[in-house]
Amino acid sequence: MKNNFDDNIKSFEIYNDEKINRTKIFDFVLENMADVITVIDHNLNIIFISGSVKNMVGFSEDYFLDKNIINLSLNDDFEKIFKISESKIIDGIIRGSFNYTFFHKDGHKVLSENTYKAYFDSDEALKYILINSREVSKLDKIKVDLRNEKRKLQTILNTNPDLVFHLDKQGNFVGFYQENNENLLIPPEAFVNKNLRDLFDEDFVNISMNAIEYTLIHGSYEYEYELTVGTKKYYHARTGKLNENEVVISVRDITENKNTQIALEESEQKFRNLIENSPDIIYKFSTKNGGLYWSKSLVKILGYLPEEIIEKPSIWQNAIHSDDRDKVLKAIVDDSKGATFNIEYRIKTKDGKWKWIHDSFISKVIKEKEIIIEGHASDITNRKNIEQRLIHNQKILKDLNKTKDRFFSIIAHDLRGPFNGILGFSELLLKAIQEQKFEKLEGYSKFINDSAKHNFDLLNNLLSWSRSQTGQIKFSPKLFNLYDLVESVYFSLNHSIETKGQKFTISVPDDFMIIADKFLLDVVMRNIVSNAVKFTQMGGFIEVFVVAQKQTMQICIKDNGIGIDSANAERLFKIDETFTTKGTSNEAGTGLGLIICDEFVKIHQGEIIVESNVNEGTTFKIVIPVIK
Repeated sequence: MKNNFDDNIKSFEIYNDEKINRTKIFDFVLENMADVITVIDHNLNIIFISGSVKNMVGFSEDYFLDKNIINLSLNDDFEKIFKISESKIIDGIIRGSFNYTFFHKDGHKVLSENTYKAYFDSDEALKYILINSREVSKLDKIKVDLRNEKRKLQTILNTNPDLVFHLDKQGNFVGFYQENNENLLIPPEAFVNKNLRDLFDEDFVNISMNAIEYTLIHGSYEYEYELTVGTKKYYHARTGKLNENEVVISVRDITENKNTQIALEESEQKFRNLIENSPDIIYKFSTKNGGLYWSKSLVKILGYLPEEIIEKPSIWQNAIHSDDRDKVLKAIVDDSKGATFNIEYRIKTKDGKWKWIHDSFISKVIKEKEIIIEGHASDITNRKNIEQRLIHNQKILKDLNKTKDRFFSIIAHDLRGPFNGILGFSELLLKAIQEQKFEKLEGYSKFINDSAKHNFDLLNNLLSWSRSQTGQIKFSPKLFNLYDLVESVYFSLNHSIETKGQKFTISVPDDFMIIADKFLLDVVMRNIVSNAVKFTQMGGFIEVFVVAQKQTMQICIKDNGIGIDSANAERLFKIDETFTTKGTSNEAGTGLGLIICDEFVKIHQGEIIVESNVNEGTTFKIVIPVIK
């Protein structure tokens, strides 16, 4: 009996210990759990609330004890609980859930998610309600934020021009995330449950699978490709690793940009070809860093390779003619405001020839003391040569016009006057014969004879001069004896020389041989010697001598006549300036003799030099090159 009692006592103690331990455990759980346990009586007064309520709303459990839960609530959920129909009573217990909103100690609302059990007595009267409350404010916010972020993401995807695909490592389409599918070559439903191989050719599949494989290893990949489904399109793709088996591919249609790029490249190539094949030198030059670019035409025009001037910029500047260099440098400085400038100058080629360049450039200051010059230089040498020929031809034409005017002047005046005299005296001569006044015949006859001789000389000169102007005289140099030529000139003028009692000396060796055009030189000698006789006084002297030099030969006609001043000496060989004067015996001149002499000596590539002083005489030097 005692043993039984002891056993019972022992069992009771064990039971009490276990009960105490369970109570402690239960209290510990209640105090440390995140959820709040609340017990309310049938009047909805709080008779128990766990300590975790402070973490949820900021108030301790003492704040809630003995308070009616309706007064703490922001809704009428608890009132609804008490209107539960009897049909919902199962074994005296009603279960349910509701959301419950109340105020935190700092004033903000707290949303809780609650489950409850309602306990009834045997008479089905409510005894108490046990409520388990879990704060879901943060969770609800997270859900709201998640929905908002999802909405934002979808909006971004729908407004993004890129197409976003979700594929696994086998190339199967997992998803397509955009409503905007204008850039798709095939409808979006075609991707559902399909593999890359079901939709695209082998080349594109290989590109895509390589991208997926690389992305799964390295995390991301970027590439471009082209597809032709009806029309050719270009795409830029970026892949990102989603997990070990899946990737996301963002695809952008770059067809327009690519076509623009292709067109630009083609345009640049055409422009490059245009520059490289341009006959002009296209260049870009920095006064600080030298040549930046020179086109290949540099070789054709100046003989330099572009890299030669790029490596040594001073070549170009030093090649500019010294007379033009300053104006070119000044143009660069003056044109630093960005206006186009045009200038022409001479420049020496690599092989030492001079060429004319037309340079059109624009220069601007990039940095302090640095000027960038961009331009193109054209070879205008041929144009310049043509211009020079035009200027020369204009001068010739001007001279020809003057010659023509002089020709008609001579015909109108110099020929008309003497012929009028001949006609007049011939009539007097005829009348004297008729009236038998024979004493006047000699005078009339002499005047007619002198006039006829003068006109004959003038006609000869006009004929010779006109032949020289029309190119009818051919230069035919031959070997002949100069002494014989001078002697024949002397004999042709001997009557005039003896009439004036002049001394004529030939100081030319009798065996002196020269190579020249004998006819032309004869005309020159006769005119100059005739002038010497005409402008030398009675009893004066005339000498013809030769000065032989290495390259030239001078045939000199010297007299001690009246001479001529320097101003008039310069007019002797000008067709446009009439200069004639009477001889010492009142001899008339034609005004053409020395002009013809000058023409004929120039045909020999020579010149006539006049040395004279008034009243001291004159020396004419016929200088012609030695022909061997």
